[in-house]
Amino acid sequence: MAAQHEEKEPGDRHGRTIRVYYGETAFDLKPGAHEGAELAAIFSVPAGYILDVVNEDGGFDDVDPTRKIVIRDDMRFASHPPVGQSS
Repeated sequence: MAAQHEEKEPGDRHGRTIRVYYGETAFDLKPGAHEGAELAAIFSVPAGYILDVVNEDGGFDDVDPTRKIVIRDDMRFASHPPVGQSS
């Protein structure tokens, strides 16, 4: 069973969350836009790695730390070392 992390905003009256995945781990986050740096911190992306959102075609799009991502149910994220470095 995958580990689960729940982030709730104080004052979120309905307790509604959106389930997303970083690798195989499920995270329940508050709806809305989240900055790349915020998501990287929540997912514990290794220092220096680049967060990716997995697009509908199964490809990977880099997420800049200042880019805002509007999350949707079942979105998938991954990360990779910068180009030229090995993991």
